[in-house]
Amino acid sequence: SDSLDWHANKSHLTQELLNLEAIINPTKRYKPLSQSRPLVTWERGYWHIDTDSWSVSTQLNVWNMLEKTIKRGAAGYATWCEMTGRRRCDGSLIGLGKIKLWCWGDEVMHMYLLLYTASLRKVAKVGAQWRSWNGDVIVQMKDDRDRN
Repeated sequence: SDSLDWHANKSHLTQELLNLEAIINPTKRYKPLSQSRPLVTWERGYWHIDTDSWSVSTQLNVWNMLEKTIKRGAAGYATWCEMTGRRRCDGSLIGLGKIKLWCWGDEVMHMYLLLYTASLRKVAKVGAQWRSWNGDVIVQMKDDRDRN
């Protein structure tokens, strides 16, 4: 049968995501402060990132890298990103605001590593959260914004 087997232990990881894992040591870079439960391969959720403390150039570099990676299929099937966007009164964009990077449960660490690379490590300091489809926080990363 050609139908999807939702119970199969198949991976959504692309070769590029696996290569990223090999290049960036995840045991040093991916250290959740907390995780409320195990992640499931087929569950949907998103990385929630507040980019307001980043320079506009960093925000745009992150967005451009995510856009290019997703468009060429390197981030895997059904991965996409959204931004809230901060705008001036005239409607012009002055920042990304909050980013949502949607992915599957088995891609959570790899998407964090992608964000880590794209943001030049800045994502490690903003309290990134991976949230389930309904907004429940499942993975909480460190937040260094309040530290001097």
